[in-house]
Amino acid sequence: MEECIKATLKTKIHISYFILFLSLFLVLIYVIRTYLKKELMNNFKAKMSDYINIAENVIGSNNVSFTVLKDKLKTMSDKLGIRITIIDFEFNALFDSVTNNIEQLEGLRYEKEIYGATTKSIGIAVRYSREYKRRVFYIAKKEEKYILRIGKPITEVEDFISASSIFIYIVFGVSFLLLFIINYAISNYLIYPIREIINFSKRFKNGDYSVRLPVFKTDEFGHLKISLNFMAKSVSEKIKEISRQKNQIETVVKNVSEGLVVLDEELRVILYN
Repeated sequence: MEECIKATLKTKIHISYFILFLSLFLVLIYVIRTYLKKELMNNFKAKMSDYINIAENVIGSNNVSFTVLKDKLKTMSDKLGIRITIIDFEFNALFDSVTNNIEQLEGLRYEKEIYGATTKSIGIAVRYSREYKRRVFYIAKKEEKYILRIGKPITEVEDFISASSIFIYIVFGVSFLLLFIINYAISNYLIYPIREIINFSKRFKNGDYSVRLPVFKTDEFGHLKISLNFMAKSVSEKIKEISRQKNQIETVVKNVSEGLVVLDEELRVILYN
């Protein structure tokens, strides 16, 4: 029974600890990932806003042929790792720094960033790109004669979040190990006094009225042990008193010269000489 109680308590403590820690970890990683993604995307958005302003200045400050301008934009695209697209108001691509086959850029009017640029002057979207085969951050801006759009894969954001997630998992593993050791020590701390009390009750039940619980601490278990020791002492003294009185009565009855029978309330013989 003792081992059963011990195993049950330990199992419950470990399961409760695991559920609590796992719940806290899931909430924590969700909050951290959400916060990191939000902050990184805000920084990425600010950087892309700077890039589109730079591209706008390059286009506006060069009174050169469109061919020379395309070369400058291509150089800027390669240097910054961004995709630059110029679109007319008929939603036809005039230039794209990634592909030379601009005819394949169809359906631009339906892209979220282009729609935002035509209605609100600036449009932003994050979506999958077939050319990059990754999610790309796009920002488009409506100019006087065209729509300027730049895009860049959010690789650095995703990679940083992935690296952060790996770091969090490592911290989780180390923390789980340390907390498991702490939990194991706490469970033993809680179960050991219970095991002592069980042994105490068994010995007392079997007639060992001298048994007492050791008290080393003044916590809840310590107060419980003190109460049990006090109870054991009181019961032991009462048993001794009853035994003493019984012996006295037996001595008196045996010393009576005439025949004597002592009956209980149900007229059963409990003593005679």
